[in-house]
Amino acid sequence: MGYRYKMSDLEGLVDRLNREVGAEPKPYRDATEAEKAAGFYGVGNVGTYHLMGVYGGHKLVQITNYGGGVRDVLRVGYSSKRELYYAMHAYLDGMWAVNPESRETVAALREQAGTIEEAIRESIERREKFRREEEAREAAKV
Repeated sequence: MGYRYKMSDLEGLVDRLNREVGAEPKPYRDATEAEKAAGFYGVGNVGTYHLMGVYGGHKLVQITNYGGGVRDVLRVGYSSKRELYYAMHAYLDGMWAVNPESRETVAALREQAGTIEEAIRESIERREKFRREEEAREAAKV
């Protein structure tokens, strides 16, 4: 019988991946008071890789915005631990073969996401716009 892959094996690969690209080790951080006022209770660390799992399957994802949005990095969906372990190794090997300076990719992703202040401002503006539209709909009913 072959080696039985454990979550600690996968988590070790995720830690290595985050270290090598210069990403934060934890996927989320607690929000400040200003962020909480804008509706953010956990703020995503943009560029950080982490694991998602459901019904025994797991996948590697990367946080793409401060709201915690993610992308499926390997695009294989939820897989067994063994399959994900090998796919993550292939991803690491390919990343360094193509771009030895992969830290630049995380920096570019963070730049694209903007700052948390911009995200808060946009969230407040969307909320205000929605409130005004609701008030206009209510006034139109009367």
